Amino acid sequence: MASTVKRLLRCDTTCEKCGTDYFYIGEAEIKDSDPTKYFEKLEKLTVEGTDVVPCPSCHKINKAMWKRWIGDGFSMLIAAAISAGGLVLVMNLFDEGVVLMWGLGLACLGWFAMTLIGLLAWPFVPLMNRGAGIIPGREDEAKDDAKIKYMAWNSVWGEGAS
Repeated sequence: MASTVKRLLRCDTTCEKCGTDYFYIGEAEIKDSDPTKYFEKLEKLTVEGTDVVPCPSCHKINKAMWKRWIGDGFSMLIAAAISAGGLVLVMNLFDEGVVLMWGLGLACLGWFAMTLIGLLAWPFVPLMNRGAGIIPGREDEAKDDAKIKYMAWNSVWGEGAS
């Protein structure tokens, strides 16, 4: 039986442009049927990161984040193409007079609409995450959302954990 574990994860990184060390609190979701691989996947996410978060000083994105962001865009593009193909197939079946395809047609339409919304929002992910980066020692200067995530992470996993 596969299990899913969700937790907040501190991802430390250094800006490739200005050299600023910063971190962000990302949300990690690990799905695996083998619990022994949990810590391996957790360590990989800690090193690679979970989100596209620009540097809080110069607002540039590291190459690894850039590659992950582009990969996410291609994944959404493929999902949109598959859902559009399914929608076309169902529409062709409607022409054949298959009445039971209404549910499938609505499901394909919904999937297509969701992937289209994701594709429209995808270019703005770095802008939406611009305030998520926190410079160590200057946590008080972080945006409110980043502070809340940091306090939640810190109370469970960080120095404030009991």
